[in-house]
Amino acid sequence: MLRPRYARTFTSARYLGDNMLHFVYDALDCASADADSVELLNAMRETSRLLGCSVLGELPVCFQPYGVTVVLVLAESHIAVSTWPEDRLAYIDLFTCRADVSIQCAIDPILSVLAPGTVKFQQINRSFYGRRVSVGMSGSALPGD
Repeated sequence: MLRPRYARTFTSARYLGDNMLHFVYDALDCASADADSVELLNAMRETSRLLGCSVLGELPVCFQPYGVTVVLVLAESHIAVSTWPEDRLAYIDLFTCRADVSIQCAIDPILSVLAPGTVKFQQINRSFYGRRVSVGMSGSALPGD
């Protein structure tokens, strides 16, 4: 399991109120960047379940000759994954106002499918009605950290 070097643990509150969590991940040197959309969808559904979010819609798009973009529309916002198998990379975007577990734990099903050698992540500051609600952070993770 990949562990971020700068993990931030959020309380297990079901609804985070003003806290808008927006994380982006760069999954590099992926052993399975060619994962199919069904496999990614299942992992993304599991991430959503771990967060306690409700899936409202799903959009898997397969590109030729390879690569996919999969989007889950959540009642609490969205999860999106785009892959570039030719470059062995994937980008993950997770934005939510609810987290029953830490984002770092919830993202594991998606990372397990992609099997990246390195993961870089960044939390983006978001506000709710003009109030700043989170402190930005970034870091990277390697297998076994």
